[in-house]
Amino acid sequence: MMTDTLRCYLETRLALVISDGAAAARVADKIHDLIRFLADCDAMGKAAIVEAQRGEVVVVSGDAHGEFALALYCITHEPQTLRIWLHNEPEVCQNVWQVIEDAVRTYRLATITPADYAWASGAGGIVCPDGSILGAGKYEDLDVGWLPSVVDYVLNVLDPARIRPFAPSPKGGLPAVPYVKELVMNGQSVRIALVGDWGTGPYDAGGYDPATSVMNTIGALDPDYLIHLGDVYYEGTGAEEIKNFLESWPKLAAERSFTLNSNHEMYSGALGYFDGALGRRGTLTPFIHQDGYSYFALTSRALTIVGLDAAYFDDSAMYMEGGLGSPEEDPQYEFLRAAAARGGQLILLTHQPPMSLDGARPARLWRQVTAAIPSTKIALWYWGHRHLGIAYASTSSLGGVRAGCAGHGAVPMGFPGRLRGNSNITWFASEPVNGPVAAKRMRNGFAMLTLSENGDILEEFYDAGRTTPVFSRTKL
Repeated sequence: MMTDTLRCYLETRLALVISDGAAAARVADKIHDLIRFLADCDAMGKAAIVEAQRGEVVVVSGDAHGEFALALYCITHEPQTLRIWLHNEPEVCQNVWQVIEDAVRTYRLATITPADYAWASGAGGIVCPDGSILGAGKYEDLDVGWLPSVVDYVLNVLDPARIRPFAPSPKGGLPAVPYVKELVMNGQSVRIALVGDWGTGPYDAGGYDPATSVMNTIGALDPDYLIHLGDVYYEGTGAEEIKNFLESWPKLAAERSFTLNSNHEMYSGALGYFDGALGRRGTLTPFIHQDGYSYFALTSRALTIVGLDAAYFDDSAMYMEGGLGSPEEDPQYEFLRAAAARGGQLILLTHQPPMSLDGARPARLWRQVTAAIPSTKIALWYWGHRHLGIAYASTSSLGGVRAGCAGHGAVPMGFPGRLRGNSNITWFASEPVNGPVAAKRMRNGFAMLTLSENGDILEEFYDAGRTTPVFSRTKL
């Protein structure tokens, strides 16, 4: 009932701000979904505080994300920095933001109070149910640097034309084509490092620099390929793409580096991702061979790796759920079918996941992909998005498809205790950083796939600073 009332409230108010009735209705739908998503995130933050204070376990939505736990609180108790950001935005954005503020206050959707915020800020970091850290450190959940992402998402809703085109412009009169080439084997096998959510840039997390430590460890292992599963923070702007990502990316041989689009890179209209990282404007980058495309394929006789863009056409709030577009607008469906038709099995890479964090429920992305190709064609699926390292069991909702999350590349993560004992999860990253870092902080890491010519797959997870795997398993 509340959601219907909120929806009517937004449509009525936004009709006074946006003159085009159809546009006002579209924006009302999007803002309604945004507020409900932020309310779930607020509930997650509140649950973490209640558990830390009183030991009471509160069940919250599995779709919530700790990084936006503070958003509704800041809308209700607006920090000066947010007002400064909004002052520089178009008037229509400021007016729509006022409607959002009024809606949150009217329906009392924020449950985190000033007392909660003050307590959490001084608690030294509280681990949320999703493993994120509700703390005041950089990239932790009380970092106000996350907030402009919400404002930028609203800008995208108001003006979809600010988002870079999905397909690159023709060069020299000829259209570009997505990257599809054969994997270069190193003898009888090839090693591919997967690092997700790594685009923080070097930073001090209390005597520990996770991004640098992770990449130094990858360098010591010397993989044949290195693939980023997406997310450059906070919003993937052109400057952030350079400073927090490209400047620290290692110099591998040509055509050995790949990068995927993500929700955070969409917030700035994907400008930094397409123009900066992929070099659409002609700048030479480690990813220039992707020819401006956010999806690609690497083939072998027995396996084909397909990197998909699950962010660009995602119509969920803040691009958090992940998804492809309609078959009419999204060429990735045909690309996926063509990859499946080559023979052998597929290894899929996306930023957003195809199932819930606990492995119990398939997501829309899974349904979209398996509507295009049989699930039996998928040997393995890896993603980032959740800032955790997880190896899923064959009992997960993906119906026997082996899967893993490698989203623990650099963002602070705590011990996700609620994953313990989950039959859908075989292993999760849980090694404490130790040293001067807060005791709740777990060591970041990455995944490594070793593919053999005959189709065998070795999966390994590594902790930052350790060159022996902490988890491994094989699939024939």
